[in-house]
Amino acid sequence: MKPLISILVPVYNVEVYIDECLDSLAGQTYTNLEIILVDDGSTDSSLQYCQDWAKRDTRFRVFHIENHGVSYARNYALSKCTGDYIGFVDPDDWIDKDMYEIMMQNMLQYNSDIHGTGFVTEHDNGPKISLRQASARQMTQNEALHEIFGFNGQKPILIWSLCDKLIRRQLIGDLRLDEGLKLSEDQWFLWQLVRRANLISYTPSLSYHYRMREGSATHSVMTPEKGTYLDAMKRILRDATTLDKELQKDLKRQYDIILINVLKHIIVSDSLSMKSVYDAEHLHLLKSLPSLLLSSRTSLRQKLGVIYLSLPFSVAYRLKSLIS
Repeated sequence: MKPLISILVPVYNVEVYIDECLDSLAGQTYTNLEIILVDDGSTDSSLQYCQDWAKRDTRFRVFHIENHGVSYARNYALSKCTGDYIGFVDPDDWIDKDMYEIMMQNMLQYNSDIHGTGFVTEHDNGPKISLRQASARQMTQNEALHEIFGFNGQKPILIWSLCDKLIRRQLIGDLRLDEGLKLSEDQWFLWQLVRRANLISYTPSLSYHYRMREGSATHSVMTPEKGTYLDAMKRILRDATTLDKELQKDLKRQYDIILINVLKHIIVSDSLSMKSVYDAEHLHLLKSLPSLLLSSRTSLRQKLGVIYLSLPFSVAYRLKSLIS
């Protein structure tokens, strides 16, 4: 008997997209699956779509809960699944029909704890590949931490998304996503998993299709919940203090790049209620200013952004048309 893969899908108000997602799961060439659908209090017909699929295919198991957010729904699914290996899929995305077969072949061949395949971002005007494609490989824990979480001046082959990964169930154990992190919760979760892993394998099949809903986030107002975006990276930096110095430098550069994007978002989205967050993180940016400007790994556009964001909030806000 082939090992059982549990695919965990948190569902919330995705009636427009969920059929395409679930159809791609049902059509996998690797058939020994259980597909856990957790409806997180949807107010549209998403739950009905899930129930319809469960009637047609007994591998689908449907649970309905009150709305608590994606991390709670994923944790709930983890408590219900029975598979030897765990995959995560978002309900508005889809996957290639051989994704899990390729992943499982590599997991078994190399006895890896985590396998990654990479993804394609699907935009209204067509697909875009934002990852570097490399040859298939196996990575030690340290190599994977550098590749996935570091910022070394080139595109990564994998990032911290859970959805293009297959994970050994024993590796997860009792670890769960932190429901207090409203953004980047998967980043912190995957960091902890890689820290537990011995071997991570990779194939450049780009089998996961991540749907980009244009205009949904870039100019949305920054809220206190979204202000937790940096918290996952702060935890990673604290946990990395015992790791090699080059990785710590890469992580610090990654944090600075994320920080630039958060400060920019606060300004361009008119999030005046987040001024205190801006001011607190602004101090960190000022400390990092010399290294960012002198680094050959910081692009010219990023350097111009750093100079702009080094201005006090009131000045930067008045000049926001420069970066909107």
